Amino acid sequence: MHLFTKPSSTSSSSSSVTCDAQIQSKRHTLRTLSFALMGTASLGLLLGLSILGLAANTLRIYDDTNLGPQYFLPLWPRDTDLKPTIGYIVAGSLAVVGNVFVVGFGRANFRPSTSRTAISLLPPLLALSGILTALGLHYASLPSVNRPDTIVSWACRWNDVPMKVQPKWGEICRQGRSASYVALVTLPVEVVVLGLVWIVEKVRSDVWEVENREKGEQ
Repeated sequence: MHLFTKPSSTSSSSSSVTCDAQIQSKRHTLRTLSFALMGTASLGLLLGLSILGLAANTLRIYDDTNLGPQYFLPLWPRDTDLKPTIGYIVAGSLAVVGNVFVVGFGRANFRPSTSRTAISLLPPLLALSGILTALGLHYASLPSVNRPDTIVSWACRWNDVPMKVQPKWGEICRQGRSASYVALVTLPVEVVVLGLVWIVEKVRSDVWEVENREKGEQ
């Protein structure tokens, strides 16, 4: 009887070692992916702040220098299209909030579940949608015969006219274009953040499952 029980003990020990190695491997993968996610989300946060700051400052200058209809020589067209600038403000805000949520929620040690995964994916998905919408508004409102000027297109049109006070056309033109360039850079960053969030939640669920299985076997 003793000869038959010894292999069973050896087999159980071997299975435990294999399970421990599997858990350690998945934990290492989870830590690496989480570190990559935190770094990418932090980059997305900085880019979102840049978009928000540039677009908000552009709109502020417009509001401060937009004269009423009682003036005969207004600095801005009466039908100036504000949608692209407002779109960038909204997109920047969503990127900031979404990436702050990713950084904060990623540190929370909640039990993995379908609802947790859905909640984790929602903020970066909204941030990505905001960036896509802002870029769409920007390119859809490029000046043409049938479209009114935007703040940026009007400022860039008068870019060569020196101004000692606001609106400084060259400054507004550069800020508006910079917001567009930063948004283009932010787009792939948000795609990576969204993908990493999904992968991290999947690996976290696998780690939780393996750990619970090991506890059950013990």
